[in-house]
Amino acid sequence: FPDNDLLKMGNVFSRREFDILQLIEKGHSSEEVAEKLFLSTNTVNTHRRNILHKSGKAHMSELIHDLKEQGVL
Repeated sequence: FPDNDLLKMGNVFSRREFDILQLIEKGHSSEEVAEKLFLSTNTVNTHRRNILHKSGKAHMSELIHDLKEQGVL
């Protein structure tokens, strides 16, 4: 990790950020993600902000759609 697809995107997410993206893609809320990963909800929300900042996207759904199209998720 990171794999070639993420490197081609120009955005490299940490392992934890990628774990959070995968759970969000499955429809989990920040609270559910926090519970599953043994994190605080505040930490998950910080990761979400960082993910969006790194990707340059305004919404998580837009990022997830792009990652799915690229076969990353």
